[in-house]
Amino acid sequence: MEKIEVSTITNIDKLRSEEFADLIPELYELKEIIENDGYYHNNDSIFNHTLRVLEKLEESLKNVKDKVSDYLDQKITNHTRKELLFLATLLHDIGKKETLVKDDKGLTSCLGHAEQSLVKAEEILPRFDLSEDERDLIGRMIESHMLLYLIIKPDNNKLNDQFLEVRREHPNIFLELVLLAMTDILGTQLKENKPKEFDFVINFYKKFLNEY
Repeated sequence: MEKIEVSTITNIDKLRSEEFADLIPELYELKEIIENDGYYHNNDSIFNHTLRVLEKLEESLKNVKDKVSDYLDQKITNHTRKELLFLATLLHDIGKKETLVKDDKGLTSCLGHAEQSLVKAEEILPRFDLSEDERDLIGRMIESHMLLYLIIKPDNNKLNDQFLEVRREHPNIFLELVLLAMTDILGTQLKENKPKEFDFVINFYKKFLNEY
């Protein structure tokens, strides 16, 4: 089977129009998977959320400082870190179909979805023209994408220590984790549901990126 060129998949309009439905059917199955956790997602399909996160990523990268852009322009083998981050973002919630559960109030949760997304990504990524190192980097981004999401909270009095711990444990993908976590939040309904928490989280990420 001919490999999919990563550069062809980074067009959000083409993704939305289902141009890649035969290549990545798992992505389009997420149109039918609806999240409603009363916090981050209000009756929103995982497909729509994923595309919004990609849009927020593109938008955010237009405004980062040169040092961040230069880092993302680095090539791992044949592809830049920016391209690999785009693919990781595309697949970061791909495992929610298998992990979504609904309680008796109709609220959903997807415990363990990062790990399940990694499992599915490991089946999908060989379809792309990626090296082993590039697949490994994307996989680690997907598996770790919830780490910052879970600790950057206004009431977490250990936030700074835990943030530094994640940075120490994942130095080779830390900036990518920050960008993915920030744009993941921007792609939710947290701003409408919890505006003060939304402002705290986004300002935390923006401060880090401004000081990077």
